[in-house]
This record gives sequence, structure tokens and C-alpha cells, in this order.
Amino acid sequence: MAEALRHFASGRTANFDFEDELLAILAARIVDWKDDDAALWAIQSKSWFLYDDIRRHRLDGKRRLNRGGRREIARWIVFLHAGHEYEWPVRNFISFRSCLLRVLTLGLAESIIRPYLRIRDKAMGEWKVWPFIRKEDLEAELRRPRLLAGPRPS
Repeated sequence: MAEALRHFASGRTANFDFEDELLAILAARIVDWKDDDAALWAIQSKSWFLYDDIRRHRLDGKRRLNRGGRREIARWIVFLHAGHEYEWPVRNFISFRSCLLRVLTLGLAESIIRPYLRIRDKAMGEWKVWPFIRKEDLEAELRRPRLLAGPRPS
């Protein structure tokens, strides 16, 4: 999944191909479900917001990720290589109820609910470092890179 994310974020893979890759990865894992798969499902769900699922496109040109977007995807990739347990209670970021509520209230419900959601979300963990739950975990991984770092001492 880390490689598929890297290829999509860099514009090498088109959205439909990326989606097919992720679904194939997840479908293969369904047969032998493990707790560590929660991270894969959560990252797949979060990645859905990166692209338009109506038209075929790549993340290049006008659709190129900004610096913040690239850093976020890089953090997801670091997490996938780190082997940390996914500790967030949120496994799916795509909410049909939330979308329907926004449409039915013309967006007003979100402005009323947002302060309560912020309090709830803050109690879960540090969202700025998601999918890591603690800043310290991310910082520890950044101090000892796994990719392009050469062989690890025995």
C-alpha cells in the first residue's frame, strides 16, 4: 500500500488504477484478517479524499498535491513501514450520514456540530500526526528512517 500511495501522490499512477490497487490489497487481506489491517482500511478510506472518482486523472498539473498534502502522504507511508499498531478508534472516514446531513441542512448542521466534533476529535489523539496517534511515535520514526538509510546494524 505504501508503494501505491507513493506512486499516486507523485502523479505516476491514475486515480482508477490507484483505487483498483488498494481494493486488491484489501481484498487479499480479508481472507486472513488481522488487527494490523485496521491501518490499511483507515488509510484507504482517508485516501479517497485525494481524488475525483468520476473522471480519470493523475495528481499532476493543476491536481498536484501541495507541500502539505505531500507531507501528509509521506507520513502515512512512514507509518506503513514503521510497524506501529493503529490505535485510532476511527477506521472509516467516509460517512454517508455526514454527507446527507450537509446536503439536507445546506451545510448549516456542520457549523453547529463542528465545535463538539473538535472536542471529541482532540480527545482521541493528535490528528496532526495521523495515522500515528502520538507525536513522539512519529518523531522517533523520523529519527531512524527505514527507506534509503542503508543496511541496519545487527
